[in-house]
Amino acid sequence: MSKCFDKFPPRHVFLPLENANKCEYCGKVCAERLKLCANCGEAAYCDAQCQKKDWKKHKPNCGDTDRIDLKSFYPLIAALMEYHRQDPSRPVHPALRHEIVSSPNPGAHPCAFPDGSSALLVFLGAPMPQARALSQPGEWWPSAINRREQDKLIRRFQAEFYLLPSTIACLFGIMAEVYSTTYTSPNATDKKHQRRVRLKYGSSPIADFGIVKGRADVEAEDRSAYFSMTDADFIPGMDPDDHYWVYFTTAAGEDIFLDCGMSTYNFDLGVETKAHVTRALPSYITLAPAFLMDREIKRAMPNHLTESERFSVLRDAKLEGAIRHIAGVGLTDADADTLWEFMDKVAGRECSEVEKELVGGWCMKACGAFERCLDVREYLNFPAETIILVPNDTEGPPSDDPAWWKYLGKMNRKQRRGEITNEELGEAIRAWKRKHAGMAGKNA
Repeated sequence: MSKCFDKFPPRHVFLPLENANKCEYCGKVCAERLKLCANCGEAAYCDAQCQKKDWKKHKPNCGDTDRIDLKSFYPLIAALMEYHRQDPSRPVHPALRHEIVSSPNPGAHPCAFPDGSSALLVFLGAPMPQARALSQPGEWWPSAINRREQDKLIRRFQAEFYLLPSTIACLFGIMAEVYSTTYTSPNATDKKHQRRVRLKYGSSPIADFGIVKGRADVEAEDRSAYFSMTDADFIPGMDPDDHYWVYFTTAAGEDIFLDCGMSTYNFDLGVETKAHVTRALPSYITLAPAFLMDREIKRAMPNHLTESERFSVLRDAKLEGAIRHIAGVGLTDADADTLWEFMDKVAGRECSEVEKELVGGWCMKACGAFERCLDVREYLNFPAETIILVPNDTEGPPSDDPAWWKYLGKMNRKQRRGEITNEELGEAIRAWKRKHAGMAGKNA
């Protein structure tokens, strides 16, 4: 053990600049964001005079820093969560182990349940191996209107459940691999030269990131529940009132949100990940569900998320302790207990043994993926512009349709001014989609 610790010294989290409105030298707090150190982005100053006076103190910590823009980096997070969905250690969804004997096609009516909730009830028939369901979707769901709907339902089922351990694992990996880096001078006698790697959004450093717990606005027809006809067992689907997504907060105080868990609710929006998985992950992961809500999207689209709580990962002292020996011995029993405690706190319940097993394994895989990416600075090759895709979408407009985004922006502004309700906004969007789908059918 001691030899292992000698080879892999304990890791520490080097927290980034938390507030870009406070001068590093004089401590003055300004209403507007101050100027950042152009070399490292780790300090803010009132003016050049304060920066010059602070140089002697700041110089040892100021050095080579790769600042990765969040808009080019987030597809790697999405790809990693897609990798989790295809992990063989993940329990197979019950609907992918049985024939589908009902018709959950578009337009099917949801079912009301005694607890007051409603969802599309999917009837499960005879057992079927998942491999056959994936290779022979016509046998798996014979009443589907077409192959596209079969593929779409498979993706929705593959994405259901275990969102929380997957999200925690990705953020744990970023903390352990990205934010354990710090600048080391090439003149240092006892350490090798090292670059610092940090995330940013625009020109502002990311100061914090973590998990948001809340509710997703989901229609009943886009939810699923399951009834096994062989053993008369009712299986509830994923609950949009217990939803999780990622927040990133900049040093300027701006929040950016990343939601990778909506595809199970028929929100079939994804990003191309080909350029992000060349070393970090298997090359077959070329598309992953993801929706980044930055300032441009917030202006154009209605907010489908309602936040109830948020939990920092980057600035959680207990989680930092769990990364100390991640490179040498991996997660110790004490580290695993820390992870489970954090997951229980976010969930507001004691998580299952399956969730505990998954989060531990996925944390290690996330660390490996980010380590491989940083090892050769693969992030320098990430495209600056993310390609947004809607795979096999037969209901909605293409994501690059300017008329669609213009319409969304117009209706969202009306909703914010109080001219229409949330329900009227949702119906307006669905009407636009129906009209678009009808036009597409005529042109086909």
